[in-house]
Amino acid sequence: MLGKFYVGCPELKDAIELSFEYIEKCPFLTHKLISQFKELINFEAKDQHNNFRRQTILLKTLIDKIEKGSCSCLQVFHGIAKLFLKFKFQYVNGYKDRTIHFHTYTIPLSKKIKDIRKMIWDTLDLYF
Repeated sequence: MLGKFYVGCPELKDAIELSFEYIEKCPFLTHKLISQFKELINFEAKDQHNNFRRQTILLKTLIDKIEKGSCSCLQVFHGIAKLFLKFKFQYVNGYKDRTIHFHTYTIPLSKKIKDIRKMIWDTLDLYF
């Protein structure tokens, strides 16, 4: 399954694809994968600097699997679509000296965000 090691590395797409293959074999783990996506590929301020690369890779990979007929991926899509359509996110970062910081991140309405939301709505219209 997807772990924190893969979230920032170039092999993110491969890790996501492997996770999808794994839930095809073990569909009872679908909810666990959805929870991991919500935790690890949530929108944060640093994503804006990367043009929301992690979220785009996840959605494109997920939609490709759905187009190939994956029922488990439909469940995953339904689970994360609500998350990706939100406008505001809260997250926590740990820092040095045993301190933590709570952040609220409001997503800017950029072209990339519009594209991500269009992909979500188009997929919802086609499959739900």
